[in-house]
Amino acid sequence: MIKYSESLKDTQKIKAGESLVLSVNIVGTPTPKTSWWFKDSEIKSGLDVSVEGDGTFSRLTVKNTTGEATGKYKVVAENSVGSDTAEFDVVILGQFITISLNDLVLYWKFIAGNTHTGIP
Repeated sequence: MIKYSESLKDTQKIKAGESLVLSVNIVGTPTPKTSWWFKDSEIKSGLDVSVEGDGTFSRLTVKNTTGEATGKYKVVAENSVGSDTAEFDVVILGQFITISLNDLVLYWKFIAGNTHTGIP
């Protein structure tokens, strides 16, 4: 069985660049194996991602988050008796988009009688 804080039932809103931490407690006999999933792919520890656990808890940490980390995360705990899953919605806030000047097009519309340019 997977248990976790009530606060994780709400969408997790993280500012871009901050770390996302999802932590759950695991209860089961025999001790369940856990795995974390994002967009149908299993998450493995790497440069900015760590998956930790010892059979009684599991924690996913994603450092330096970007908009690509927005989505649904799932943890699966399974043993020979059965399995349990929990899902968490995550939104990364404050993304900045870089636009090449070659890709930027601006349009102005002249309005007859408007003498205010808006430029100080």
